[in-house]
Amino acid sequence: MSMKKFMKFIGYGFLILLGLIVIGKICGKISDGDRVGTPKISEKEYLTSTESGPLDYRKGTLGQYAKGKLLIFKGKIDQIIGDKGAMISTKPDEQFDYAGNQALLAFDSKPQLLENDVVLIKGMYIGPKKYTTVMGAKREVPLIQVDYYKIWQK
Repeated sequence: MSMKKFMKFIGYGFLILLGLIVIGKICGKISDGDRVGTPKISEKEYLTSTESGPLDYRKGTLGQYAKGKLLIFKGKIDQIIGDKGAMISTKPDEQFDYAGNQALLAFDSKPQLLENDVVLIKGMYIGPKKYTTVMGAKREVPLIQVDYYKIWQK
């Protein structure tokens, strides 16, 4: 293989790698840098801490929580995103279902969840997360690092 062909091959490889990185950013993937540097606390601390509370969608979306705020809330899984993410609706409706007030969930490992599972989440507020929908709309939702979850209803 000549040096010219080798450099062309390297150039194409670099462009493909760069393209994959850009596509990952555009799709709004959850990066490891999104997690707060605080170590995971025990499940009991979520229940006994005076700092923990329910998710207020408005405060979370507007960034009015301190990073690392402990949250406990229920919702319905709308979409599984990759191996370590999910979109959840947290606003209950009259039919005891959930619709609206979405939040993005980030897990340390692949969760054993399916779409439409109703779950209890114990996690930390990371901050507002901007993303673009498939239809091209710009959205912003709270990003929650999940430490513990329990399937409430399948």
